[in-house]
Amino acid sequence: MRVANLYYVYRDALAQVYTDPTLAHVPAAQQLAAIYQHYYYYHGYTLAHRELGWEALDVPVNATVYLKRYAAEAGYSATQPYDVVIEQLKAFRPEVVFYHVHTHELLARLRAEVPGIRLIAIPANTPVSDPEVFRLTDIVVGCIPEVIERLGAEGYRAYHVHHGFATHLAPVPAPEPPVPQLVFSGSIVRGKDFHAQREALLVYLAQALPLALYSPLPDDRDLWLRQAVYDIRQAALRIPGLDALLGQLPLWRKVQRLLSRPQAAIHPTLRPRVRPAVYGERMLRLMRQATVVLNAHIDISPRSASNIRLFEATGMGGCLLTDWKENLHSLFEPDTEVVSYRSPAEAAEKARYLLANPATARAIGERAAARVAREHTLVHRIAAQQDIFQKALRARP
Repeated sequence: MRVANLYYVYRDALAQVYTDPTLAHVPAAQQLAAIYQHYYYYHGYTLAHRELGWEALDVPVNATVYLKRYAAEAGYSATQPYDVVIEQLKAFRPEVVFYHVHTHELLARLRAEVPGIRLIAIPANTPVSDPEVFRLTDIVVGCIPEVIERLGAEGYRAYHVHHGFATHLAPVPAPEPPVPQLVFSGSIVRGKDFHAQREALLVYLAQALPLALYSPLPDDRDLWLRQAVYDIRQAALRIPGLDALLGQLPLWRKVQRLLSRPQAAIHPTLRPRVRPAVYGERMLRLMRQATVVLNAHIDISPRSASNIRLFEATGMGGCLLTDWKENLHSLFEPDTEVVSYRSPAEAAEKARYLLANPATARAIGERAAARVAREHTLVHRIAAQQDIFQKALRARP
C-alpha cells in the first residue's frame, strides 16, 4: 500500500529553517532534512508507515523553496507549489492520501488530477475553518473524541486515533541539574474554540511562577484591517445570497475562514513574557531540560486528554503537568507518570512542589517515557491508522 502525507509547515517554523540563506541552493533532499529538524512530526508518520511495511511519502505543500528545487531536479516544468505537489503525487501514485492541509482547493485538484487515489482521509484535531474539505474526503481521523463524535453525528465516517511519540526522536540526556523552570511551548490562539482556557491559565501562572513561555508572536500591525474585513463579511451575511456569491472568489473564501472577529494575538499580560516559538528538535530538547512542562488542552477538547504535547513531553522524559481529563488515567497513571491539575490554583501549587523537588519530577518523567515506549509511539498509532484505512477501502463499493 502507498500512502502520501500532505501537510503545511508553520510559517515561522519554515522561516527558521531558511534563516541560513545558503540552504535555498542545496539539493532538495538536504532542504527536506532541514525541514524535518524543525517540523518533524509528519515525517514520523512516514517512517512509521515504512516500518509497518507500507510505501510512504510526506510532502510539505507550502515549502516553496524546497518544492521549486525538487521540481528542477525532477525535470518538472511546474514551478508553483501546488503544481509541483500534483506532479510529485502523480509520480508516487498513492492509493491513500492523508490530507493535513485543510484547504479544499488542492484537495479538489487531487481528486481531479491524480489517478489511482482510492481513499482520502483528513485529520480533525483543531477547529476547521473550511468545512468544504470534509465533503471532499472519504473519512476523518482525529485525536479528539468530542470532535469525532460530533462529526459522526453529522454523517461523516469519523474515527478516533490518539497522537503518539515519533520514534525516530530519541530522548536527549537530561541536564544536571535540570533547568528550574516551568515551561510552556505552544500556540495561544484567541479565536473561538481555541485557547481561552489555556490563556486564562497562563495569565494566572505568569504572575505567580517562573514560567518560560514560548509561542508564536504574530505582528498585530494589520489588526485593524483584519477586523474591518471581518466586519464587512458580517454585513454581507445580512444580504441573502451575497456571501455565497462572493464565496466564488478565492480572496473572499479566505475571509469566510475567519471564525471570529480578530483580536490582539497575545494577551497584554503575556506579551512581555513570550519568547520566540521553538519547533522540532529544539522544542523537544527544551522539554527534556525543563523541570516541569505545562500542558493545557484546546477548548474543543473539554472532556478528553487528546493533544500532541501529552506524548511529546513524556516521550522525551519530561515531567508533564497537564489539565485533568476524564480519560487521562487510560493513557498515563496520574501523579505517577504525569501530574494533573483541575484549576489554575492547583496547577500553581503542584508546579511549585515539582520545582522544589526536581528529583521527583525527573522520576515522573522517566516513568512516563517508559510508558510511552510501551504504548504510545507513532508506530502504535499508525498501525491503528492503517487498519482504519484498510477497513474503509474494503467497505467501498
